[in-house]
Amino acid sequence: MVIDTWQQKIGVIVPSWNTVMEYETQRLCHMGQTGASVHAMRIPHTADTEDAVIWMGTQVPAASRLLAHAKVDVICYGCTGGGFIKGPGYDQEICAEIKAATGIPGTTTIASVTEALNLLGAKRISIASPYEEWLNEK
Repeated sequence: MVIDTWQQKIGVIVPSWNTVMEYETQRLCHMGQTGASVHAMRIPHTADTEDAVIWMGTQVPAASRLLAHAKVDVICYGCTGGGFIKGPGYDQEICAEIKAATGIPGTTTIASVTEALNLLGAKRISIASPYEEWLNEK
Protein backbone atom coordinates (compact mmCIF):
# COMPACT_ATOMS: atom_id res chain seq x y z
CA MET A 1 0.00 0.00 0.00
CA VAL A 2 1.32 3.44 -0.95
CA ILE A 3 0.73 6.21 1.56
CA ASP A 4 0.44 9.79 0.30
CA THR A 5 3.21 11.66 2.13
CA TRP A 6 3.26 14.83 0.03
CA GLN A 7 2.89 18.03 2.01
CA GLN A 8 1.41 19.94 -0.92
CA LYS A 9 -0.14 18.99 -4.23
CA ILE A 10 0.30 21.42 -7.12
CA GLY A 11 -2.11 21.25 -10.03
CA VAL A 12 -1.05 22.64 -13.41
CA ILE A 13 -3.14 23.11 -16.54
CA VAL A 14 -1.08 23.32 -19.71
CA PRO A 15 -1.66 23.58 -23.46
CA SER A 16 -1.41 20.08 -24.93
CA TRP A 17 1.73 20.87 -26.90
CA ASN A 18 3.58 22.30 -23.89
CA THR A 19 6.55 20.09 -23.01
CA VAL A 20 8.18 22.36 -20.41
CA MET A 21 5.78 23.27 -17.59
CA GLU A 22 5.31 19.83 -16.02
CA TYR A 23 8.99 18.94 -16.22
CA GLU A 24 10.20 22.26 -14.79
CA THR A 25 7.60 22.30 -12.01
CA GLN A 26 8.49 18.75 -10.98
CA ARG A 27 12.20 19.54 -11.16
CA LEU A 28 11.80 22.59 -8.93
CA CYS A 29 9.75 20.63 -6.41
CA HIS A 30 12.38 17.90 -6.20
CA MET A 31 15.31 20.30 -6.24
CA GLY A 32 14.02 22.22 -3.25
CA GLN A 33 12.82 19.07 -1.50
CA THR A 34 9.51 20.80 -0.89
CA GLY A 35 7.49 17.67 -0.31
CA ALA A 36 5.23 18.73 -3.16
CA SER A 37 3.82 16.65 -5.98
CA VAL A 38 2.77 17.93 -9.39
CA HIS A 39 -0.47 16.87 -11.08
CA ALA A 40 -1.18 17.99 -14.64
CA MET A 41 -4.16 18.44 -16.91
CA ARG A 42 -3.89 19.29 -20.60
CA ILE A 43 -6.15 21.43 -22.76
CA PRO A 44 -6.10 20.69 -26.50
CA HIS A 45 -4.02 23.25 -28.37
CA THR A 46 -2.91 22.66 -31.93
CA ALA A 47 -3.01 26.10 -33.55
CA ASP A 48 -1.17 29.18 -32.37
CA THR A 49 -3.91 31.68 -33.15
CA GLU A 50 -5.64 34.29 -31.02
CA ASP A 51 -8.95 32.39 -31.21
CA ALA A 52 -7.28 29.14 -30.12
CA VAL A 53 -5.58 30.80 -27.12
CA ILE A 54 -8.82 32.49 -26.08
CA TRP A 55 -10.70 29.18 -26.44
CA MET A 56 -8.21 27.48 -24.11
CA GLY A 57 -9.12 29.99 -21.41
CA THR A 58 -12.76 28.92 -21.64
CA GLN A 59 -11.67 25.36 -20.82
CA VAL A 60 -9.86 26.25 -17.58
CA PRO A 61 -12.85 25.82 -15.22
CA ALA A 62 -13.60 22.29 -16.48
CA ALA A 63 -9.92 21.32 -16.35
CA SER A 64 -9.74 22.74 -12.83
CA ARG A 65 -12.68 20.64 -11.69
CA LEU A 66 -10.89 17.51 -12.92
CA LEU A 67 -7.67 18.47 -11.12
CA ALA A 68 -9.70 19.02 -7.96
CA HIS A 69 -10.37 15.26 -7.93
CA ALA A 70 -6.67 14.85 -7.02
CA LYS A 71 -7.23 17.09 -3.97
CA VAL A 72 -4.59 19.58 -5.11
CA ASP A 73 -3.84 22.60 -2.91
CA VAL A 74 -3.46 25.12 -5.73
CA ILE A 75 -4.14 25.18 -9.46
CA CYS A 76 -2.02 27.10 -11.96
CA TYR A 77 -3.07 27.80 -15.52
CA GLY A 78 0.36 27.40 -17.08
CA CYS A 79 -0.17 29.29 -20.31
CA THR A 80 1.63 32.61 -20.13
CA GLY A 81 0.05 34.08 -23.26
CA GLY A 82 -3.32 32.76 -22.18
CA GLY A 83 -3.14 34.88 -19.04
CA PHE A 84 -2.82 38.18 -20.87
CA ILE A 85 -4.47 37.49 -24.23
CA LYS A 86 -7.48 39.66 -23.30
CA GLY A 87 -5.43 42.41 -21.67
CA PRO A 88 -4.65 43.54 -18.12
CA GLY A 89 -6.72 41.84 -15.46
CA TYR A 90 -7.61 38.78 -17.52
CA ASP A 91 -5.19 36.69 -15.46
CA GLN A 92 -7.11 37.63 -12.32
CA GLU A 93 -10.39 36.64 -14.00
CA ILE A 94 -8.95 33.20 -14.68
CA CYS A 95 -7.75 32.91 -11.07
CA ALA A 96 -11.27 33.76 -9.87
CA GLU A 97 -12.81 31.21 -12.27
CA ILE A 98 -10.55 28.46 -10.90
CA LYS A 99 -11.55 29.33 -7.33
CA ALA A 100 -15.26 29.54 -8.24
CA ALA A 101 -15.19 26.18 -10.05
CA THR A 102 -13.30 24.28 -7.34
CA GLY A 103 -12.96 26.20 -4.10
CA ILE A 104 -9.19 25.82 -4.58
CA PRO A 105 -6.91 28.87 -4.93
CA GLY A 106 -5.91 29.51 -8.51
CA THR A 107 -3.14 31.35 -10.24
CA THR A 108 -1.73 31.81 -13.73
CA THR A 109 1.82 31.97 -14.98
CA ILE A 110 1.55 35.70 -15.70
CA ALA A 111 -0.15 36.46 -12.35
CA SER A 112 2.68 34.67 -10.53
CA VAL A 113 5.38 36.46 -12.52
CA THR A 114 3.68 39.82 -11.92
CA GLU A 115 3.40 39.15 -8.19
CA ALA A 116 7.06 38.11 -7.98
CA LEU A 117 8.23 41.21 -9.87
CA ASN A 118 6.15 43.44 -7.60
CA LEU A 119 7.52 41.76 -4.47
CA LEU A 120 11.04 42.27 -5.78
CA GLY A 121 10.29 45.92 -6.47
CA ALA A 122 11.23 45.58 -10.13
CA LYS A 123 10.89 48.85 -12.00
CA ARG A 124 12.40 47.89 -15.35
CA ILE A 125 12.49 44.48 -16.96
CA SER A 126 13.72 42.95 -20.19
CA ILE A 127 11.81 40.18 -21.88
CA ALA A 128 12.82 37.50 -24.37
CA SER A 129 9.81 35.83 -25.91
CA PRO A 130 9.19 32.66 -27.92
CA TYR A 131 5.84 34.02 -29.09
CA GLU A 132 4.78 35.26 -32.48
CA GLU A 133 4.57 39.03 -32.99
CA TRP A 134 0.75 39.17 -32.70
CA LEU A 135 0.95 37.76 -29.16
CA ASN A 136 3.95 39.84 -28.18
CA GLU A 137 1.91 42.92 -29.05
CA LYS A 138 -0.69 41.92 -26.46
